[in-house]
Amino acid sequence: VFIQCDIAGTITYVNEKGLQILQEHSMGNVLGANVFSLIAPEDRSLAEHNFRLMQDKQIGNVEYKLNLGTNYDVFCEVNGDVLRDSSNIPYGLIFIIRDITQRKNYEKKLLASEEKYRSLVETSPNMTWEIRPDGSIMYVSPQSYNILGLTPKEMCEKLIYDIIEPKEIERTVKKLFDSITNHDGVIGFEVEARHALTGKTILLDIYTNLFYDEKGVILGLRGIARDITIRKLSEIEAKKSRDYLSLVLK
Repeated sequence: VFIQCDIAGTITYVNEKGLQILQEHSMGNVLGANVFSLIAPEDRSLAEHNFRLMQDKQIGNVEYKLNLGTNYDVFCEVNGDVLRDSSNIPYGLIFIIRDITQRKNYEKKLLASEEKYRSLVETSPNMTWEIRPDGSIMYVSPQSYNILGLTPKEMCEKLIYDIIEPKEIERTVKKLFDSITNHDGVIGFEVEARHALTGKTILLDIYTNLFYDEKGVILGLRGIARDITIRKLSEIEAKKSRDYLSLVLK
């Protein structure tokens, strides 16, 4: 949409496409109306401020919510310039207006999705993590403190190999390297790690897969880890009991 107005903000020209779009929103002929009448009340002060600012310098693209009488929000991106006469005196302004409602709605849904995902990750009893191909930790959820005795900040200062038992490093490196090399799907394995506060060995159940950038380049591995130490100890004790019972019955 192209709109031209005089120095007071009165609309003097709207291109044909612009008139068509405005009529679709029941705005009718806006010629002679004030340009600020198209802006939603909550953005009007900003628009008026930028209108004055534009007369001294260019301000680039600005986003506004429009007031088009619809029962849904309409957002636009506006870029404008000052019209000057031969004496360099401003006599009007021209605006290029682009509808960005679809993009804003997508961003809103994406933000809601990200917040939902973040909430699920941060409240899950499992530890969620991301590592680079070199083993450095990019992200870890707050459960790292409960499981390993390390805060997310402390974890991100380490390599994944710093938190597992030395005897497990070679096997873990091979698992992760094979996953990256072969572009495997989700892989699962168990690995022993050391709790930073208690010094005790714990057993982690790991599930991981690759993640990529928009060009398909591998960024690293993403996965979850859960502490299965108590479960494993219970299984061992249960096996001992079964073996003992079997021995007694014989």
